[in-house]
Amino acid sequence: MKRLFLEISSGQGPEECELLVAKLMVRLTSELRREVRFREVALNGNREKSLVKSVLFELEGEGAAVSVAPWLGTIQWIAASPFRPHHKRRNWYAGIRLFEAEPELAFDPNDVEFSASRSSGPGGQHVNTSNTRIQAFHRPTGQCAVAGEERSQLRNRELALARLAAKVATRGSAGSARLGLEAWRAHRELERGKPVRVFREDEL
Repeated sequence: MKRLFLEISSGQGPEECELLVAKLMVRLTSELRREVRFREVALNGNREKSLVKSVLFELEGEGAAVSVAPWLGTIQWIAASPFRPHHKRRNWYAGIRLFEAEPELAFDPNDVEFSASRSSGPGGQHVNTSNTRIQAFHRPTGQCAVAGEERSQLRNRELALARLAAKVATRGSAGSARLGLEAWRAHRELERGKPVRVFREDEL
């Protein structure tokens, strides 16, 4: 039986879009809790501050794909910025995508080798001068995944492992949507302008 994964992403948007992702996590898992079991695979962001760049769930339950179908696509939130009171922009977007994967290979974290290197992206002096970027290598398949956006090596290790597990899950699934690296790049390509759902102010 195919495994289902759902991603909610801010599409590299500002903090308001990350807040929208956090709100959608709560709304979706609460509204569909009777039909769908959401198992969180990976979260990129700050849960405590309700700022989430992207989150990946594995879905379980009969009819899970049908239940989440009305939510798939771009979500628009029309609201004043809670972070920038005088900001004129009032339209914020997030994307929800569904991915299928064949359960071809059991994933064992003991089969993974980790290596660290210096992060080159934004994040301040600590990130740039420490070996916080993590590469995870899956020995049985030769698959690799990388994470370097977080400040701590431990958090990047967790993200890299989750991304690698997703890549291994989709190995060899010709003709189906790929999860792995493609899923994590998808948030960069979020399409604006054609929302499947629109919420205003406190509706979320």
